Amino acid sequence: MAYGHPVPAGTPWWRELTEPEPEEVSREDGRRTFGFMELAVHGKWRGQGIARHLHATLLGGVTAERVLLNVHPARARSCTT
Repeated sequence: MAYGHPVPAGTPWWRELTEPEPEEVSREDGRRTFGFMELAVHGKWRGQGIARHLHATLLGGVTAERVLLNVHPARARSCTT
């Protein structure tokens, strides 16, 4: 399972960062940034390239200038490349 969506214009998301970002970074118009929100593969299906395929499929049609990857802090250490 994988999903995401365009970050809406005027989103308050950037105000939640520890350090403020300049306007040229935080400005959103509803098309500039795509938020990659979730990616999950059932344990018994891991190691078969399914996550890589879901990732590529979800982002394949994205025309945004950038992609925002949301990672829960508790999971950040378990992420691998």
